Amino acid sequence: MLRSDASLLACALSLAALLASPSALAQSTTSTQAPSVDQRLRSASAHFDAQDFEGALRLFQQLYVETQDPPLLLNIGTCLERMGRPREALSALRRYVDLDPTSPARRSTDALIARIEASQTAALPVHSQPDPPSRPVAVAPVTVAPVSVAPRPTPVAPWVVVGLGAAAIVAAPVLFFAVRAPALSRIPTECSLDTGVCPTNVDLGPVNANADTARAATVGAGVSLGVGLAALSAGVAWGVLSSRESNTVRVGVAPTQGGAMTSIGGRF
Repeated sequence: MLRSDASLLACALSLAALLASPSALAQSTTSTQAPSVDQRLRSASAHFDAQDFEGALRLFQQLYVETQDPPLLLNIGTCLERMGRPREALSALRRYVDLDPTSPARRSTDALIARIEASQTAALPVHSQPDPPSRPVAVAPVTVAPVSVAPRPTPVAPWVVVGLGAAAIVAAPVLFFAVRAPALSRIPTECSLDTGVCPTNVDLGPVNANADTARAATVGAGVSLGVGLAALSAGVAWGVLSSRESNTVRVGVAPTQGGAMTSIGGRF
């Protein structure tokens, strides 16, 4: 057990002293202890006065492990409460009350416990009651009347695009085989198209002309094929989408609270 001499802080004996000043810590008042315990108790009190509650808590806990002196639990609980750890503070304070029910600080300890419990209760979320269900509003059934609509004519423009795309696709192999191949065949085999080198006895004029023709036919065939495929795909998609039609449109009228509601259904 611990004993305080004239230089130690006084024990927290009342609620007013406990709540008014953070230095009003509970002190033990029994037998003499070694100087190291006395110094640590002074140090813990100094930490508490400086609002270093974590440092004070660590020293108070070490002293309680060594001495098992119940008033130290009051100091531990007070530190935990100041650190915002209410559950641990309540555990330490209730333990103190159980071990020393006749302590002079019993009334102040009970008040501190009640204050912590009240703060926890106030922090609980308030569950609002659900709104009562509203009364259903009777609405008359929707009247659906079929209306005949003349079919729309099939558009011609998409299929014109399809025809142009097909023609471009056909033109690609014509350029490749009817123009490119003959131009390449007129170039002597001794000449290299990659390097542009020919023997000195070969006239370069016709060779260059045929090489340019072959290159142009190759590029034209590729472009024609690409454009043709794109036009063909776009024209088919356009024609399919444009040919969709609906012979019946559904029109309905239903009364509402503010007037009437008209609905029109069908494929457009």
